[in-house]
Amino acid sequence: MDFRYRHRTERRHAMASVGDGWDQYQKLVMEKLERYDGKFSNIDSKLTQIQIDIATLKVKAGVWGGIAGLVPVVLALVLFFVTQSTAK
Repeated sequence: MDFRYRHRTERRHAMASVGDGWDQYQKLVMEKLERYDGKFSNIDSKLTQIQIDIATLKVKAGVWGGIAGLVPVVLALVLFFVTQSTAK
C-alpha cells in the first residue's frame, strides 16, 4: 500500500472518530456512487447495443437501396434488348 494513501486513510479514520458523522456520510456516499456506477454501466451497455443496431440498420438500408437502384437499370436493359431483338 502506498504511504500517501495509508496516511490519508488513517487521517480519515481519525477524523471519523471525532464524532462529526463523516463515517456514516462516507458510507452513504460510497453506496450511492456504487449504485450510480451500476446504472452507468447498464446505460453504457445499452448505448453500445443501440450503436450496433444503428450500424446494422445502415448496412441493411444500403443493401436495399442498392437493390432498389438496380431494378430500373435491369428493366431498362431488358426493354432495350427486347426492342433490339424485335427490331431485326
